[in-house]
Amino acid sequence: MPLSVIICTSPQRETHLNLCLEQLYQQSYVDFEIIVMDDGSEKGYGIAQNYQTKLPLTYHWRSNDGCLSRSRYRGIILARYPNLVLIDSDILLNPHALKYYS
Repeated sequence: MPLSVIICTSPQRETHLNLCLEQLYQQSYVDFEIIVMDDGSEKGYGIAQNYQTKLPLTYHWRSNDGCLSRSRYRGIILARYPNLVLIDSDILLNPHALKYYS
């Protein structure tokens, strides 16, 4: 069953986002989309662009207002699949983690 993985990130977490996306690239389960919800970082778009050809990824930026729940809600609205995995950019998933969500 396909999954929508929603990643929330914010300023000063660009390194975390890069590592998080790298872990998603190494997943053994491949039927998922990634929605990156960026709450105001300056370099998040460039990091997401590096993974556009490797992962089914969409990137959305909004002004930083410190409201993580607003970013999560927007990501849920944009999700194509009903099965959701919500993580922050500082979460590194085991390479087999997503198969247990499916």
